[in-house]
Amino acid sequence: MEDACSRAVMNNDINISQNEDEFVVAVGETDDIHPNAKIVDLVLIAKDGLITVNDTTNNKTYSGSYKVQQKTPRGTDYEIKIDGITGYATVAPTEYYDGSEEPTLPISIGGYSLYFIPA
Repeated sequence: MEDACSRAVMNNDINISQNEDEFVVAVGETDDIHPNAKIVDLVLIAKDGLITVNDTTNNKTYSGSYKVQQKTPRGTDYEIKIDGITGYATVAPTEYYDGSEEPTLPISIGGYSLYFIPA
């Protein structure tokens, strides 16, 4: 985890029809699926065990640390701590229906899920 990632999609990663009280909070760009979601630009930088998330939309910065929990043939799982809150992240490729792949970094922390792609 030594690169910058951006264009995050923040949501709770739960099917809305299953949990009506959970909803998409923000997206990285306008889309038809979540027309009422606020657009937020987040940039994540992780290097040498330190992690920083810059919310350039709201001029906020969140800092913390990460450590490897497990390595697999397809990716690496991390425990992260940002502003005192513990969460989990995985760096792994996401495979699309057309067979293409893109490295992704989903993070689950503090009741939120964030999804980062390379900048």
